[in-house]
Amino acid sequence: KDDKVKQFFKEDKLVQKLKEGKEITSKELSKFAERLVKINPALTIDNIRRSKKDFIDFIFEMVGLTHKVDSKQLIKEKFDKFMFGNYENQKQQDFLLIVRDFFAERKNIKLIDFTEEPLDQAWDLFEEEQIETIVEKCQKIKFK
Repeated sequence: KDDKVKQFFKEDKLVQKLKEGKEITSKELSKFAERLVKINPALTIDNIRRSKKDFIDFIFEMVGLTHKVDSKQLIKEKFDKFMFGNYENQKQQDFLLIVRDFFAERKNIKLIDFTEEPLDQAWDLFEEEQIETIVEKCQKIKFK
């Protein structure tokens, strides 16, 4: 299994993009994670996060490189640029900070995430269409 994982990291296009310093989207990262789990079911984003590692840092570590970018901080900065100013309401803006931190931690967000804590309070603050827009904007944020 380890040889298959090593080979996967050597050949995968997303890993090459990251090695070249290019940015990726959460959708690309999710597809990568799906491919990785097929090779080793224990290597899920959640399992890696539980071991106190950022998933992007883990990818860099697997190919013997140091990740020089704080992807969580990069995501937060881009999120702030995309989202803030669109919502006047202070409660909405406060909630967007929760969304931002959730997305920065997980590198992914889906509409279904808004059915569980801490994101389930969104339904009291936003229309469904607004929540869908938040998810779409998050999925367009590029990071490395």
